[in-house]
Amino acid sequence: MSSENLVTMNIGETLLAPALARGQAADPALFYGDEVVSYGALNARSNAAGNAFRDIGLNTGDRALILVCDSPAFFYVFLGLTKIGAVPVPLNLRLSAKDLAFIIKNSGTKALFIDHQFLPIYRAIEAELDAPPRMVLTTEDEAGVSRLDDLLADAGDHLEPVQL
Repeated sequence: MSSENLVTMNIGETLLAPALARGQAADPALFYGDEVVSYGALNARSNAAGNAFRDIGLNTGDRALILVCDSPAFFYVFLGLTKIGAVPVPLNLRLSAKDLAFIIKNSGTKALFIDHQFLPIYRAIEAELDAPPRMVLTTEDEAGVSRLDDLLADAGDHLEPVQL
């Protein structure tokens, strides 16, 4: 196939653009307990996530592991990574510490987005990692660890998605 026939796209944009183009920015995109996230809010927060991830050094082609339960944070992280051309790698939530160590050591990951409940699994293997990834917590606080909500609060919500 010649390069003339290649089509570029961004999956984050492709998933959200149709609803936004139809004027559905205020319509619900996600339901999580009592929380409802509209398409417009999902787009803005995933844009802010992409900007925040660039600010912490993630770039096109960088891999980022996601050990996050089904929640709005998962979608902000996943879509934010795709919008900057990074490679989101969702992990099995039942992963063992041994498996997590193997994945980190062999994936070339630059970041780990993790819910607080999985932190003990990471802490169990952290000392054996030659190149620990940048860790971002999606829930609760931990001294010395970036928190997703703080990163989003400091980032703008306008982002031009990388076309791949």
